[in-house]
Amino acid sequence: VAASSEGSKRQVVELFELQRRYTLFHNTWEAPFLPHDGVKQWRWLDKNYKKHSWTTGSMESCQAAQQPPLKLPHGFKPVEEAWSIIRSDHCDAEGWEYAVDFYGKGYGEESWWTAKPQVCHCRRRLWKRTFELNPERMLPSEAISEDNNQQKGVVEEDEVENMTEVVDAHIPNFDLEKEAKLLMSEDWTLGNFFLDSMTASGAT
Repeated sequence: VAASSEGSKRQVVELFELQRRYTLFHNTWEAPFLPHDGVKQWRWLDKNYKKHSWTTGSMESCQAAQQPPLKLPHGFKPVEEAWSIIRSDHCDAEGWEYAVDFYGKGYGEESWWTAKPQVCHCRRRLWKRTFELNPERMLPSEAISEDNNQQKGVVEEDEVENMTEVVDAHIPNFDLEKEAKLLMSEDWTLGNFFLDSMTASGAT
């Protein structure tokens, strides 16, 4: 997430649209449907082939969507009017690139993808859009959530007082120096020291 000069934050979202065809003789492409496709059956995934956190709807509705099916968090709005399709040397005129399977990072990704569909069962294209978050448009609860990391570990003053009262009421005084020597000693015959000190102080 990048911050703009006006104090708003921008997030660039890039999603692959994935499709597969039944055989090399079919010209109809569908959302991935083979069992080993796994999460790719959702059709719309990030560049690591994972669902984006803004993805909304069921797998069936995502498979039927003609554009990335995202629900924006409150306070975000798109910067551009529409999604754009990113094209490269590996893509055809519509932005599709083709391969035998959905190869990703770690598999020599670029070398497997081509702009020609021959002998390829799979295709993908990359969609991109920028969204902007303005803190002034956030709900109060979201603003509080945004600052949670700064508030972690903070204990209110009255909570400290209550905690102190509990400690004073349940733990009697005893000699800390002798207790430390007991814990460091290998002579466990001194094991009754703590119990004796508790009894002597009137604890039950």
